[in-house]
Amino acid sequence: MLERYCVDLVHCHLLDQSELRQLATLEVPRMLTVHNARQGWTSGTESLTSEDVSLLIGCSMCVTEELRQCAGRVPVRTIWNGIRESGGALSREAAGERNAREQAGRQKLRRELAIPLDAIVLVAVANIRPQKRLERLPAVLGALQALLKQDAEDRPVHLILAGERSSQHEQSMQAEALLDSAITEYAVAECVHRIGSVEDTRALLSCCDALVSVSDYEGLSLVHLEALAAGIPVIATAVGGTPEIAAASPAVEVLPPEVTAAEFAETVWRVLKKSGGKAIRLPEVFSLRAMSERYRQFFPRLAGCDVRQACRGLLLVINNLSTGGAQTSARRLLKELRRRGVPVRAVVLQEVPEYPTPGRLDLLAAGIPVMVLPLAGRTVSPTAIRPLLSELDREQPAAVALWNVMPAVKMLLADALPAIRMFDVSPGEMNFESIERYFA
Repeated sequence: MLERYCVDLVHCHLLDQSELRQLATLEVPRMLTVHNARQGWTSGTESLTSEDVSLLIGCSMCVTEELRQCAGRVPVRTIWNGIRESGGALSREAAGERNAREQAGRQKLRRELAIPLDAIVLVAVANIRPQKRLERLPAVLGALQALLKQDAEDRPVHLILAGERSSQHEQSMQAEALLDSAITEYAVAECVHRIGSVEDTRALLSCCDALVSVSDYEGLSLVHLEALAAGIPVIATAVGGTPEIAAASPAVEVLPPEVTAAEFAETVWRVLKKSGGKAIRLPEVFSLRAMSERYRQFFPRLAGCDVRQACRGLLLVINNLSTGGAQTSARRLLKELRRRGVPVRAVVLQEVPEYPTPGRLDLLAAGIPVMVLPLAGRTVSPTAIRPLLSELDREQPAAVALWNVMPAVKMLLADALPAIRMFDVSPGEMNFESIERYFA
């Protein structure tokens, strides 16, 4: 199929090392997105090499760090999972209609499951397997019920479990047995509702009061994001990318994986008491748009890299070529490399195209191409450096030298060019003086 459609890049998911090596025989660049923490990796992921895959993508910074520790010299980058947003700001009338629909949905769900209308309804959305530790939730439910009685809150608490076990999968069957045993042990059978898989997860979430998650490990949970998009808080164990979501949203509360049922219940009750009436939104960084834009930065880079041919030469990036010691050294380096037959190019960031500096004229006279990317006074962003990246897509160098370059530009280039060796030749002061603009 790859040969038939002249594929330029293969984006892989959930493949093991042996399957990736079969694709490698076609000599097409391959990128692999890893969707889980190390405990959930496919066979051979921890020993992947650059011959197996051109680029590894972690769905969270936590997963990326685990990949870096295992995958040696394979380039690794982070692209956070993203989901479809609920939409922009609504008019008062439209917001009222949506609230009415959600309220009707809440009442309908409660009637169908025989849940009192005033009940607190927690929800967990996960297929039954050991990773999710669903057998811990009945104890949390029991502890929360006791806590409400202690606070003289005459409200029942119910738990909805959405998800199924893998048919005849031994570990999944064992996890289900543990869940059934815990439901019996804590005498909460009448308050636990197992509804199987659901088509519209967000609609279900919007009918509940909070999402609870007690996983042993995660990549970056899409269900956590769906809960925020549905407008409900998340209380979860601090595993995988969950703390990264919490850093972007005050509606996510994280607890240590070893948290007790009583501590988890106390946190749930505290969150519910403070969240009433507060608008909860999905952070934009976890939107489908943000995820797609991030992938778009890497697709051309990899698709334009012919794995059968070595990249050649050096690209030197410098703020300007005005008179100065650093600029003179850079020019000497480029001219000497060219004399030795090494293809060289330069990019200047703080010059005006129509008014070349003496240093730029010197390089042009020596037959060295110089691209002008005027960033002075502009906000440095992926969009601002796109012309440079497009140029590199046409002819990728073997290495890039960053010579007295603005830190924000260095960060963007290093991130966008995972397969190219980078050399930073800059005084220490420049590494910090404008880096805050990059993270702003």
